[in-house]
Amino acid sequence: MRCPKCGCVNPDGAAGCQTCGLDFAALPESARLPRSKGWIIFRAVAAVLLFVGLMFLCQSCVMTGYMSSVMVDLGVGEAVAAGNTDFMTEEFMGSLIDAVTKHSVEILLISNLLTLLAVCLIFRLRRRVPTEEFALRSVNPYRLPGFALLGVSVNIAAAGVISFLPLSESTVESFESQYASLFGSNLFLEIVTAAVVTPIVEEIIFRGIAMTRLIPAVGTPGAVVISAAIFAIAHWTPIAVGYTVVVGVLLALIYVRTRSILPTIIVHMFFNLTPYWLDKINQKGFTVLFVISILVTVWLILTQIVRFPNFTDVYYDTTDRLVLRDGEERRIAREVRACRANPDDSRLFEKIGRLALEWNKYRAEKERSARENARKRTDGKPAEKPGPGEEPIPEKEPNPEKAPNPEKAPNPEKEPNPGDDPNPEDNPKTGTDGDGDRD
Repeated sequence: MRCPKCGCVNPDGAAGCQTCGLDFAALPESARLPRSKGWIIFRAVAAVLLFVGLMFLCQSCVMTGYMSSVMVDLGVGEAVAAGNTDFMTEEFMGSLIDAVTKHSVEILLISNLLTLLAVCLIFRLRRRVPTEEFALRSVNPYRLPGFALLGVSVNIAAAGVISFLPLSESTVESFESQYASLFGSNLFLEIVTAAVVTPIVEEIIFRGIAMTRLIPAVGTPGAVVISAAIFAIAHWTPIAVGYTVVVGVLLALIYVRTRSILPTIIVHMFFNLTPYWLDKINQKGFTVLFVISILVTVWLILTQIVRFPNFTDVYYDTTDRLVLRDGEERRIAREVRACRANPDDSRLFEKIGRLALEWNKYRAEKERSARENARKRTDGKPAEKPGPGEEPIPEKEPNPEKAPNPEKAPNPEKEPNPGDDPNPEDNPKTGTDGDGDRD
């Protein structure tokens, strides 16, 4: 049965959706009817765009309210009441823009808090748990420092690439003017806005709400591309769009692996925090940091995303959301969950240690078998046996007409020379056995 909410295909007779947890028994009979794939895709994309529009609507409302207060302070209300329409001068517009730019940090902070409140209120009115709707789940705490370092290294790498590109002055000026208002005022307020509140709100919208609705509808690759594209378009300027596409794909992949927006929030926070100290470094030091950041980024992508999960990830997966496709890994994960369910067991640490050894031994054997099979395929030789968790490769059936008879096979150590052997009975080419009888 296909879930009418998220579009996930569930086994026939399932009591609820395995992805979103929707109770099928509570649905009316009309809602249980299968829906077309096009409708599911349209509904998922429309939901994402509605929440993105809600974020921009909150920003527009706060901006309009502040501009109205500034116009009242400049005497626009009195001028309009007196019938004077000459106040719309270039000087007046300049004063209005300067006032908005000067307080853009406060405007962004208030609009983001308003967006967060509106999102949570919408889910509560629909009797949903907000943290579950945008996938704010616990993850392995030992990985959080790595995700923080990944955010720093990606920002340095992006800044280095942008500095080396032959960009026009107008493009660079538009990019710098877009973020200039976030620097130069109250440092504490800037950091709270740009490096704390904004990453939380954007990850809830562009990763949490977007990925949880797009993955069941269009699949994981499509969800990664669509969420990254919407995230990039929301940043407007060409330079920002260019690097936010890459960052959006990276953050979406982190969500796909961890099934939580907590690590993506950490990456986003430290990504936005890096410019506040990066501009204090001279050109030579920045070049060294750029080279180091490229190496660190590659290493962290391998350890934090590609080689995920490890045993500690399974142990700290209290919500049981990790996707384990290997049967042996699923067995170990079930035993870990059983151990977690009995925290008073006196042999708890002993059992967890045994499971950790089994996991690491199995993963090492699996990687070793994969490397050997890859090497044999490269050398043109067939793999002798499949690795753990792999399907066996069916062997080619031998031709029964050409199959050798093991009873007639000559001993290679005592094989006689047919040209020198006078006894035809011991000659395998005569077609007789040792007793002289023909088969």
